[in-house]
Amino acid sequence: MILTYDIETMIKINDKYKMGLGYKDYILVGLYDGKKYKQFNSLEQMLYFIYEKYKEVIYLYGHNAGKYDNLYLLDAIKNIRISRCNIEIKNLIVINSNLNYDIKFSNRKIVKVRDSIQLMPASLDNLLSSYNITTQKLKMNYSKLYEWHEIEKYLYNDVVGLHKLLKTFEIDINNILKDKKINIEKFRTIASLSFNILKNRYLDGGLRNYMTKEHEDYIRNAYHGGRVEVFKRHGYNLNYYDVNSLYPFVMANYEYPTGKHFFTNNPLAYYRHLLGVCKVKVYYPYQNITMLPHKLDKLYFSYGIWTDYYTTPEIIKAESLGVKFKFISGIFWTKRENLFSKFVNDFYKMKVNSTGSKKQIAKLILNSCYGKFGQKRFTDEIISEQEAYEKGFKINEYEKLGSYYTRKKISYKNRYINPIYAIFITAYARLYMFRFIEKLGFSNIVYMDTDSIVTEKTLPDCYISENEIGKFKLEHSIKEGIFISNKLYAFMKNDYEYIFKLRGMDKDTRENMTFKKFKSILNDNFSFKKKRLLSFKENFRRININHDSFVNTVYSTKKINSKYDKRILHDDYSEPIFIKDDLSTSLP
Repeated sequence: MILTYDIETMIKINDKYKMGLGYKDYILVGLYDGKKYKQFNSLEQMLYFIYEKYKEVIYLYGHNAGKYDNLYLLDAIKNIRISRCNIEIKNLIVINSNLNYDIKFSNRKIVKVRDSIQLMPASLDNLLSSYNITTQKLKMNYSKLYEWHEIEKYLYNDVVGLHKLLKTFEIDINNILKDKKINIEKFRTIASLSFNILKNRYLDGGLRNYMTKEHEDYIRNAYHGGRVEVFKRHGYNLNYYDVNSLYPFVMANYEYPTGKHFFTNNPLAYYRHLLGVCKVKVYYPYQNITMLPHKLDKLYFSYGIWTDYYTTPEIIKAESLGVKFKFISGIFWTKRENLFSKFVNDFYKMKVNSTGSKKQIAKLILNSCYGKFGQKRFTDEIISEQEAYEKGFKINEYEKLGSYYTRKKISYKNRYINPIYAIFITAYARLYMFRFIEKLGFSNIVYMDTDSIVTEKTLPDCYISENEIGKFKLEHSIKEGIFISNKLYAFMKNDYEYIFKLRGMDKDTRENMTFKKFKSILNDNFSFKKKRLLSFKENFRRININHDSFVNTVYSTKKINSKYDKRILHDDYSEPIFIKDDLSTSLP
């Protein structure tokens, strides 16, 4: 059974209330089961109610709760006492900093505490609007004071709207899939749900990973992410293009390794006719924009001499650009196939021809599944002190976090984790984008972010389409643009319309940002104070805070550096950084 909940935390000022991060003076809790809405003045009251009212297993969802509400709930569980009943926290895990866990009562009642943002990764107001939910999120300004009844109405809409959203999400997915019902409660993330659909409905459970641990660890070195780079800090009359579903496009239109695999110390004999991953020493001559990624403290696209791992299509393309390689070893597959075209074509057609929630769901399923192939083999195992002693765990193998213990748990048992597909999907995507860098001309590229490109030049009409997969759509015509660093930019569309991407900035700073202020960062550093809630682990690793509580806030000064360290920036152009991790003195 699905229940949704949310909390608002407040302080009181002159008979009114101010909502805010980390406040503890006043708390308002909303709970909805699809029929009845209940309101409480504490999380303890909500837990008592759930214990008394519901008999079955409960899935308790809050939106973006894994970093906020679920921490408050942990605090409440420490304080609650129910006669003839013990309460325990079980299966506590952290997924992308989001806290999930189970609440177990001694009479075997289970409450599974989840975060709906992991299934529907977007803000609640955007989701409610795009899914056409009748109960919309109300607008509130956290810098203002409100009457109690105004906050009650705001909370009601959030909790009831989220429940309607989850049920719509589940109904639409099952209408899409038709034959076999899926319960969304069984999936913590949209990636796991999407991967389940791909694996069981399109691949017949296939594409299992038969690599040894050593071979899998070897090819994972070639798993590089998308290209995000600033090529010019400032520009006028720019075009911002976005690829229609880049990763689904390369999934549908390229071939992937299949069949048996083998390791060799003589990759030269195979790399031109078999798909695989090679360990190579790279000799990359100077070019204004290079194509091979190299991971150091961050992902660079540089020139120079280094050793790394790449897919065979990347190596072949780089050779055509004059790059030299010394081959060291490789792993190759005996066959190649187009594996994902039906999956992509079905859901892309649905995305293009649908509206509202079905359109959003099709988009999520398309873009979320590939990463499961490359999922990491380790998880953060977190156990209570009581559980550690009951199961005889060796405490010296764990890091102590208050009354909990944690360690990295590594397992290679899941044979559906098969990183070769994630490696090739991301490699093909980078190659596809580099093709358009070449078409547009190196000197015309201003900024890139994985599947988007900002350029001084216009793409020919044959590459432009609003809906055709793999083609570009013109997202913005930019009168003036400022690009500070990765995912940190602003541009003026016209004299009154501005677009900001302000990664890392807090809400107040974002709301008060102006184009003029942002432009000033080009010549001077920018800093601001940011209030945030400590994560579950950080809470215990910090000193001088209250370790008896899971809810602690800190103020930190965030600095936006006017310098950019992934390329060498000049007034109106930039150059790649030279990297040399070899004793050689020159390129061959």
